[in-house]
Amino acid sequence: AVRRVEMNRLSVVVLTANGQLHVFVYKKAEGGVSGGGAMRAGLAAGDSTTSGDIEFVRTMSILHESESPRMMTAKPATTQGAFFDLSSYLVGEGGDSWLVTKSAEGLGSVAAYKISGCSGGGYDGASMELVYSLFAHHHGIGRIAIGGDGVMDGVDVEQKVFATASMQGTIIRVFSLLQGQKLYELQRGSSPCTIFSLAFNIDATVLSVSGSKGTTHLFQLSEENRVDHQPTNESETARISIKEGLSKIMKRFTSKSKDDGEQMIRSFCRIRLKAEKPIAPNTIAMLKPTYTEEAEREENVMICLGSGNIFQFAVLRSGKSRPIRADDLLFRKNCD
Repeated sequence: AVRRVEMNRLSVVVLTANGQLHVFVYKKAEGGVSGGGAMRAGLAAGDSTTSGDIEFVRTMSILHESESPRMMTAKPATTQGAFFDLSSYLVGEGGDSWLVTKSAEGLGSVAAYKISGCSGGGYDGASMELVYSLFAHHHGIGRIAIGGDGVMDGVDVEQKVFATASMQGTIIRVFSLLQGQKLYELQRGSSPCTIFSLAFNIDATVLSVSGSKGTTHLFQLSEENRVDHQPTNESETARISIKEGLSKIMKRFTSKSKDDGEQMIRSFCRIRLKAEKPIAPNTIAMLKPTYTEEAEREENVMICLGSGNIFQFAVLRSGKSRPIRADDLLFRKNCD
């Protein structure tokens, strides 16, 4: 049975209940139309066989030998980002599709693949190359999200990244998409939690995280929060020393997870909805930012519940949030 399908202009990735990923690419249609455009062109012309056909590339298992296929039948497994993610846009000059997935090679490992078209620009005979694999968590991978692969104000976003969360759900890690370098360690909490959704804003400077505790966390992915950041002045050095001292004190009074790193960033904003128990899986999305009259940037966070209710919040970098919208999609009289 099919659990999830993700697609972009070049490729289609299907997750099945036995823990396997099936990768396909679009064939290039006659007349130079390719990808999803080829499929639409074929349907418009009444031809579903020559335009928009897909070509099988590869099948691979993503379950570690210690994991059960029952993981794939749980409700969170059907939502976006469960166990793998596919880049929404094509990346680089060659227009490659990136796939980041949990790996069967090791518990807590992820693998990044680059799916490319042929050198002539077509999609026949496309290749799928393992770019790198890395150890991300001590527990099995539960959720992955790619960010920064789009365009903002007509310019490609510079910070191309992906985030991972384990089945433990205490620590979120963010890596460079192209090199696999660890950039950020984010602490959601100290107690186990099922992560339901991960979502980056348009320029991958904020990551939002929701889980079974019922709280949506927002983390700031700034230069000074990077794990390899070096302070540039005395005041910043003093601030970091104080922060590290407080972190050590807090660790004495909290239980430490195996996934905990040495230096972690906490959320700058937390949004909690009043919901029924138990908390059902939800999906979050970050919309295009807006600006206040004082020219302060506001991040727009959309939370969609399994019940069909959606909630939108505007969040300032100071952490202050305000509700913008609340709708019931299943019972709206005027639904676009």
